[in-house]
Amino acid sequence: MKTSSQKVLCVTQPTIGGAALHVLQLATGLDASAFDVSIASPADGWLRERALAAGVAHHPVGLVRAISPANDLRAFLELRALIRRTHPDVLHLHSSKAGFLGRLAGHLARVPTIVYTPHGFAFNQSHGATRVLYLWLERLAGPLADRIVCVSPSEKALALRVRIAGEGRFAVIANGVDAAAQPIERCGKLRTLVGAGDDTLIVGMVARLARPKLPEDLVRAGAALARELPRGRLCIAFIGSGPLEEPTRRLAAGLGVQDIFAFLGDRDDVPDLLPDLDVFVLATASEGAPYTILEAMAAAKPVVASRVGGVTDLVAEGSTGMLCAPGRPDELAAALRSLLGNAELRRRFGAAARQRVEREFTASRMVAETEALYRSLLEGARRS
Repeated sequence: MKTSSQKVLCVTQPTIGGAALHVLQLATGLDASAFDVSIASPADGWLRERALAAGVAHHPVGLVRAISPANDLRAFLELRALIRRTHPDVLHLHSSKAGFLGRLAGHLARVPTIVYTPHGFAFNQSHGATRVLYLWLERLAGPLADRIVCVSPSEKALALRVRIAGEGRFAVIANGVDAAAQPIERCGKLRTLVGAGDDTLIVGMVARLARPKLPEDLVRAGAALARELPRGRLCIAFIGSGPLEEPTRRLAAGLGVQDIFAFLGDRDDVPDLLPDLDVFVLATASEGAPYTILEAMAAAKPVVASRVGGVTDLVAEGSTGMLCAPGRPDELAAALRSLLGNAELRRRFGAAARQRVEREFTASRMVAETEALYRSLLEGARRS
């Protein structure tokens, strides 16, 4: 490999949430003496602002979440022009949309090393003809990446099962967080926001309220628990917004339990809110390896989540949390009932969760493993 700095261009469509955080961790954590990193993404969300504040170059590109032939063609042309202008040694693509268009553009531009991290395959979050289309696109573009990086063993197993590419084209590098930066002492900020009393039990879900998330599962579980607990004893907070917010509000009102729910929308102070939770919940139909669970674990919170995808690789059932089937609010209610009724169990699960993050899921480990992958692929490209 060359001794001079290698150019890395990270391209992502999500500009908030886990994929954006992953990109920012790489851009700010890779060895600056060996890698010159820049980011390409839409200009909305917080990623551009934080990247620039950290001294990382940012290139706005018109990627959009939904399939749109006209917009997608424009985004492809923008990416191709950007790649030809910047001449990256490594093109690292994040999420399905950026992954497909970027692999095509990078292949045509003969980028030496192309890496793709799906952060949860789009076909696994879709149904019917849309699922078939997304799966076909993944198979088509599979050979165009030197490595497809899965964020959990479960994600790799899924990719192999549906024949996206051969075994040798995959790597598994788990997501990670900086546990030392996550407060664990309660400060009362969330309790004040939701107007909860000192003896109120607070359950929280941090997520974009859109499929594949299942906020209705938590509403129905909360309704069951509300019938068993004294008024004012339970509060359930949704942190995040999206197209499912209004239907979720209507469901809570229809069940007559709107008073136990708080909808806090998108916030940039989630780390300060997590310590006030008694239990963290993620109800979802599909996941890669959600950062929200890792952040809750770093805050020493027990986790109740759906038994899907990479969630099973993060939550040690019966040790750091409990898992339940998606679409089964009765199971979710039972798990919450067990934890909310046992403070010592919550404390024990939370402590074990924090220890597991510190041991297995650190941001520094994720960056180091990605850096090693880059070096290995670049060395291989130099020899070929």
